[in-house]
Amino acid sequence: MASFFDHHANELQSLQSIGDNTDYRKQAASRNAEILLHNPTLIPERLTQHDSVFAEKDIARELNKYIDDPHEFQAVLHAVLSDKELVRLQPIDSASQQSIDSDAYFSTRTMINIEREMMDSTKALYQDQPHGVHSDFINDAIADQNNELQEKFGGVLSDEQINAIKHMTG
Repeated sequence: MASFFDHHANELQSLQSIGDNTDYRKQAASRNAEILLHNPTLIPERLTQHDSVFAEKDIARELNKYIDDPHEFQAVLHAVLSDKELVRLQPIDSASQQSIDSDAYFSTRTMINIEREMMDSTKALYQDQPHGVHSDFINDAIADQNNELQEKFGGVLSDEQINAIKHMTG
């Protein structure tokens, strides 16, 4: 049954787009609630398309687009907040290394893994320092530039300019 809801996840219908047809609105809201109860990860996934971290009020605001019945809303909100893909982030006081009591912020395991992979890649690139331009290309470019400057202006790059180019590209 979950695969049915996974497959039809993109069929959530925004209640704002329905207008004043109350019967159709109730049907759509009920169907949205059913889809979201079976796949509560949809809401955090939609939120992480714009922000990697979000608050409970952001979850509620997103849910409000799809559900207007208070009981269904609470049931789906509980399902979303209980979903194992959702991660509650706890701020830490840098001085005492203790958790700070504050409003809850969340992310998803998927987003945290993506950000961790980006940090690991950044660290690997930083540690792998030799990512400069090969010296033959630099010398050829300097020679080409000196030829062009000689033809147009009768001059060449100064030693200081050549050293700056080699420093920035090597």
